[in-house]
Amino acid sequence: MSIDKVDFPWPEWVQGRMLPDKSFAKAYETAPDAVRAGMKQQIAQLYDLHGPDKVVLGERYAAWRQGFVTWSRTRPLERVLILLGADFASPSMLLAAVMPTVCAGVESILTVRAGRATDWPPLLLTALELAGQESAAAVRAGEMNKLLDSLGGDGRSAGVIVLGPPELRKAV
Repeated sequence: MSIDKVDFPWPEWVQGRMLPDKSFAKAYETAPDAVRAGMKQQIAQLYDLHGPDKVVLGERYAAWRQGFVTWSRTRPLERVLILLGADFASPSMLLAAVMPTVCAGVESILTVRAGRATDWPPLLLTALELAGQESAAAVRAGEMNKLLDSLGGDGRSAGVIVLGPPELRKAV
């Protein structure tokens, strides 16, 4: 069975909040070699731990002794929003959230820092750059519900990973 890739266009207003490529390049260049090496090692270890999931669609049909049958179908989520709190600054924790998502085959990953329009910690951008994930945006706290609402109702699968304070998790 062929599965068509879904091109998920993030809401138009988010496009205006996306970080430019030069932000990632500058962050990468300013990160010390030893720090980048440590991140690369963590990415390799997480890749080894989670491995790439090469199955894009799985189905299981089981007939049980008790006289019933079950059928299940699995596939990677089509999109994941990684939501960072305004004060989140841990590249290791970010990579620990990003890499399993990448390995699972999620088609569209957007990392969002809530509550601050600027001032991303450079090491977060370096971690995303090294993981091959350069879709990142900064949104105002008041825009979070609008963004979360955009994930539902269109029939496409979505997940949200929250790395931040309890009040941010309550919003989801």
